[in-house]
Amino acid sequence: MLNNTGIWELVDPLFGANIIGLKWVFKVKKDVAGNVVYYKTCLVVQGFSQVPGVDYFNTFASIAKLALIHAVLAITTAHNMEIHQIDIKGAFLNSKLTNNKCIYIWQPPGFINSTHPL
Repeated sequence: MLNNTGIWELVDPLFGANIIGLKWVFKVKKDVAGNVVYYKTCLVVQGFSQVPGVDYFNTFASIAKLALIHAVLAITTAHNMEIHQIDIKGAFLNSKLTNNKCIYIWQPPGFINSTHPL
């Protein structure tokens, strides 16, 4: 997904730039009987290496309060409406950075590129 969205390019970082580390996280998803259903892999940044005010300024996670969910469900039920849920995979990849902001990360572990070695 990272390659398909074109959100990164392999470059040499600016002198003195903070380069954020990466880590692979592997999970095995099982059904109720304990059988392996599929394997899940995520590439995560090591956020502890970020510097507040340099690498980021604001952070937030939008979370719906339970009272709001109850209200929406009550309104849709009262009006005999349908509710649908979606999950946008890689939604965070669609956020915008200003042109003068760059975030440098190390190449993912196991990534091999002859022009930019690990």
